[in-house]
Amino acid sequence: MEEIDRLLSTIELDEYTIKEVQNGWETTEKRLGGPKAAGEEVFTKLRNELPKTQGMLTRSSTVWHLLSELLQSLGQPQVVQKRLEYIALRHMNADITTADVEIFRNILFEVCASKLGGLMTPEFQFGLGQIVVAVGTSLAKTHAHYAKRLHLLTSCWKEVNVTEDDTQEQQGPVSRQNSEEQDKPAGEEEDTTKDKSEQQAKE
Repeated sequence: MEEIDRLLSTIELDEYTIKEVQNGWETTEKRLGGPKAAGEEVFTKLRNELPKTQGMLTRSSTVWHLLSELLQSLGQPQVVQKRLEYIALRHMNADITTADVEIFRNILFEVCASKLGGLMTPEFQFGLGQIVVAVGTSLAKTHAHYAKRLHLLTSCWKEVNVTEDDTQEQQGPVSRQNSEEQDKPAGEEEDTTKDKSEQQAKE
């Protein structure tokens, strides 16, 4: 998709920095108790700092899993771009700002520092920071590019999914009553007329 390719940032890191990032990330994951626990740690902090991400991340493991896959492919530029594309398109409805990216980066640094200590090298920080910025920029550009289309799709979807209850509410109680009377079986009206005639005869 040439269109999305123009919206994605590139991640350019030397081999040594890539190794530092991958090793540091792997060590952090192990010391946190595995991917699930690591994801929960980041997810909890992210949810507290950026409440609007709750709609983006339905599972605690999502953010960690997506980043892990991206980091594992750092030595393969084409694979990196494909994974960036997947992340950007999957979350194209997210309105990400520069401030959001900084908060996310700081959360990752905080989590990693708590487990790496002195092993958190400058190369690791630089590399991870570059990756987070690339992801954030790709998300922001993709959202801006597709915003109008998304708004149009959302509007159309709402119109198509107007329920019967919504229609009745717009018509009002009188219209509903008339509708209910029209739906009554003909037999009910005949029985009512017959009862009235019998009552009058008795009188």
